[in-house]
Amino acid sequence: MITSSLISVALSATMSLTSVNSSNDDCKKEFSIFTENMKTKNYEYAMPSFRFLINNCTDIGTGLYIRGEELLNHFINAEKDQTKKDGLIDTLFILLDKRIEIAKTDSKYGNEGFILGKKANYYAIYRKDELEPIYEMAKKSVELEGAESAASVMSTYMQYTALLNVKEKLTCDDVINVYNVLSEYIDSNLKRYEDTDTIRYANNQKAQDNVDKLAGSCLTCDNLIDILKRSFEANKQNPTWVKRTVDALDRKKCMKEEQYRKEEFVLQLFEVNVNFNPSSDGYKKLARMYVLIGNINEAQTNYEKAIELEVQKEDKAQLYMELALTQAEKGQYTQARNTARNAAKIRENWGKPYIFIGDLYAGSASRCAVGNPCEDRSVFWAAADKYIYAKTIDPSCADEANRKLGVSAANYPTKDNCFFDGFKEGESYTVGCWIGETTTVRIK
Repeated sequence: MITSSLISVALSATMSLTSVNSSNDDCKKEFSIFTENMKTKNYEYAMPSFRFLINNCTDIGTGLYIRGEELLNHFINAEKDQTKKDGLIDTLFILLDKRIEIAKTDSKYGNEGFILGKKANYYAIYRKDELEPIYEMAKKSVELEGAESAASVMSTYMQYTALLNVKEKLTCDDVINVYNVLSEYIDSNLKRYEDTDTIRYANNQKAQDNVDKLAGSCLTCDNLIDILKRSFEANKQNPTWVKRTVDALDRKKCMKEEQYRKEEFVLQLFEVNVNFNPSSDGYKKLARMYVLIGNINEAQTNYEKAIELEVQKEDKAQLYMELALTQAEKGQYTQARNTARNAAKIRENWGKPYIFIGDLYAGSASRCAVGNPCEDRSVFWAAADKYIYAKTIDPSCADEANRKLGVSAANYPTKDNCFFDGFKEGESYTVGCWIGETTTVRIK
């Protein structure tokens, strides 16, 4: 059997990670035979050439390593005898080690971090109980590759960090640190690939889901705040630590809980983050923090800075809407409407700004009352116009628009309310007060 002889491949390959001198013609011949058989998946016939190449021609080309992985995995999965399977697995790891060695002198074979990540993943498949070696390989791979790390390797790194935490060899602090590093890289990749590479985007989204799930037992707001409390003074001059901590708190929505945001050092953390990272994202997170603690003036100031720096249209439109909400909170209805209109200009066919304006109108009934039972309800006619327009341009908000149309219709004046003032269904009417829009008379 071809698999039994492969054990000797593993043994001979361990003797050296460098090529034996062999004629170039022999290498080319065997590589051609190997390649043609691999193309047609004639694995049995490809094996002898593979044995020759891996022992004598390690710099023959990347195909030796890429197709060599395929070949070995085929035989590993087919082998029933565990001893033979282990020999094949050893050979796979030697193949990867040889690739790392040759890559040190020729970059076309890949980066060490990339190849080490493949090795970590194979260990997780074939030697999954070797927790510490897998953790160390995945860790080094991510350290070398950074945001370029394969999504699967980032998942493996998080998985084995969590497993070592269960074995009490790593702490929750360690888990959270790894989580913060990986989430930063994944966030970067999601933004980078969203419109350019659907496969990598999906892989990174899956990795984020895995990372969130695997870190879950440690990744609580209590733990995050505890680490922040213990580490803030020592790390507040470390831009990377500050940003990752802010991102973790934001991702877990910890600041929505009053018990966490009331701590003075939490606000300081978000402020320090802006000093280190004067970006749209930093100002946005600080603005949201100010909203939560009720400082609307500072929230508006920081939203304006975030909007000024934001370059992505959809993100800028969302920021305009968040600013509009803070303006409405302060009773600045005209400014809030103008801000929502700015959002609508940037993001075409978006119904949310018009639903928001409709809500402003509907909420102005008492403010705009003139003492006439018919005209006092005209704000609901103007609100209905906005809800109708919102669902016309944006079907995704139709359900919300229809619900609010029903509420508005329930507040239309009756015939008796409007009879003595001569208002008739369908006539044009201009709503006064701060609204100043022409609408249509509607009677229930």
